[in-house]
Amino acid sequence: MWHITPEKGYAVELRQLFQNLLTNGIKFSREGIAPDISIRAEREGKKHWRFFVSDNGIGIAAKHLSKIFL
Repeated sequence: MWHITPEKGYAVELRQLFQNLLTNGIKFSREGIAPDISIRAEREGKKHWRFFVSDNGIGIAAKHLSKIFL
């Protein structure tokens, strides 16, 4: 889990993360099916938020998961 907050100077990285997630959700969509991307957030304590992102794209092969999510 990442705890990234703009107050700590990570505003650029947070923006890039969301841009990449949205771009990949569109880029790796299934042929003939409109992309469906969901983003939601929940407050976690007083200073943190937990974000959830999902899409209906092609997915990631299990063999690549550890490389992508280091």
